Amino acid sequence: LLRDAKTIIATHEFAEDLRHAAPAALLIIDEAGQAHELMAAMSLDSVIRSGGHLVLVGDPKQLPPTFLSRKAADLGLCIAIFDRLHIALGDDASAVVQLSLCYRMHPLLLSWPNVAFHNISMRSGLTDPFAQRPL
Repeated sequence: LLRDAKTIIATHEFAEDLRHAAPAALLIIDEAGQAHELMAAMSLDSVIRSGGHLVLVGDPKQLPPTFLSRKAADLGLCIAIFDRLHIALGDDASAVVQLSLCYRMHPLLLSWPNVAFHNISMRSGLTDPFAQRPL
């Protein structure tokens, strides 16, 4: 089924099964700030085989990935894919696009992380934060 798929949407945990999929021209990893590099590597195989593109989406200033293995930590494997990318690219601003408009959070909830993590660079895209929205 995966060999002929044009589009595959999956979690990181499903990524191991992508090795049986057709090579992907584009891979988007959401919540990449919480994805450790080994988890992301399983997904990357499909893109590397096709010479495709990778897009990492997420906030590297949010919660980091959870690691339970002391041995993995001792081997230096407990690093988020965003952190590894930052180490590899340094401060190359062309590799990172910081979004400043947030549609996912009520302005009152956004105010704390905006001050604590984002240097007050975020603003809410909700024009009527008190409007009823479908669940």
